[in-house]
Amino acid sequence: MKMLFYLKYHIVAILDYLIILKVSVTSYRAANCTTLRRMLKSLSSFPGSVLEADRGFDAEYIFKKVYSLMMFPNIKQKKKGKGGGRRLRYRSNASKNFDFELYRWRGMIEAIFGAEESKDHRLYEVQEG
Repeated sequence: MKMLFYLKYHIVAILDYLIILKVSVTSYRAANCTTLRRMLKSLSSFPGSVLEADRGFDAEYIFKKVYSLMMFPNIKQKKKGKGGGRRLRYRSNASKNFDFELYRWRGMIEAIFGAEESKDHRLYEVQEG
């Protein structure tokens, strides 16, 4: 019996210069934030560049790392419930500077790499069972 295991691919690119900096292929179950965190550890700084990402990358440590690289995070944020809790300084700062018009360009990179939800665009691994 053949079983399909879908893979996700994560790409860090500087669209201004059409440069792909990092690529990582993971299991479809891998957390986006964890993968990006690992990719950003060895990334050089590109001051003034913008990191575009969807809600799957909404985490305080991602915002902190991007700011430490002197880059600007433009990450769509999840709605957080009201209530106590600690203040998320980097996330809060990024929220104030979020640019929806710029965020719309994020779709360009997904279109280039076929991130559509269809069988024709998914990476997968077949394992014999």
